[in-house]
Parts: sequence; C-alpha cells; structure tokens
Amino acid sequence: MFIGKACLRAPNPACISAAIARAKARATGDAVALKVQNPAQAAETGIGDSALRELRSLQAFPDHPNVVSLKAAFEHRVRGAFFVMQLEYCGHNLYDLIHDEWVNACFAASEIKCLVHQLLTGLAAMHERQTMHRDLKPRNLLYSNKGLLK
Repeated sequence: MFIGKACLRAPNPACISAAIARAKARATGDAVALKVQNPAQAAETGIGDSALRELRSLQAFPDHPNVVSLKAAFEHRVRGAFFVMQLEYCGHNLYDLIHDEWVNACFAASEIKCLVHQLLTGLAAMHERQTMHRDLKPRNLLYSNKGLLK
C-alpha cells in the first residue's frame, strides 16, 4: 500500500500510541520508517499532543548523526485521519541486538565505549536545544547497519 511518498510494508502492532512500519520511498527507493499515529490518540486537530511534540523535536535536528532524521510529515486520510512521520530507517534497536539468540551481540569494550559516546553525543545535542527524551531505553535506541546509534 502506498502512503504519500512511501510504500507501506509490515506494520509493527506492538506499539500502542503509533504503529511503525518499514517502507520504501518512491522517489529514491531507500528504506524509510513510517510512524503512523494511532487515531484514538489524536486531538481534534488530527495530531495528538505527543506526536506534535515529537515532530517539533525532530525538526530541530535535521542533520545530527545521533538523532533520527525526519524526512517528511503528512496527514493521510484512509478510514479516518492518520498523522504520519516518515523517518530515517535504522534497521535495529539495541534491545533486540542484545537479547536476540540468533544475533547474540556481544559487544567488545571498545564498541560499548563507542555506543555510550554516541548516546551521550545525541543527548547533549538534545539538551542544548532544551529537548529531553522522555522514554530512553534500549528498545528506543536505534542502531543502523553503519554502526550509528540514534
């Protein structure tokens, strides 16, 4: 299914406030993540307070290497109004890498230092702009195939 500028694939129903799906951008063919807000969480404007707060926060970091980049945001109207954010696709989260039996990621001390440095660099950039992450946990720390933690 195509949504805006991306093709929707495999939604993740585990998320309560929003569904996150991997998609393919039509223009570039790149993988992107689509975060579709749960319409039950939306305000009368069609955009819930938490989604609006997240959108404004992500707009403040267009090019930071340790903050997920926002590609686009739009409203999609099929069976109701949905607010959709098109985000950079990272591929993994830290929790799954640590706990997956097949991956069994055992990070070396140097890799852990690098991950902690990236985490603190991203948080420092957020704090400089008076932004605080309200749900910091391994499942929300995204890890790209290029070795970047976001």
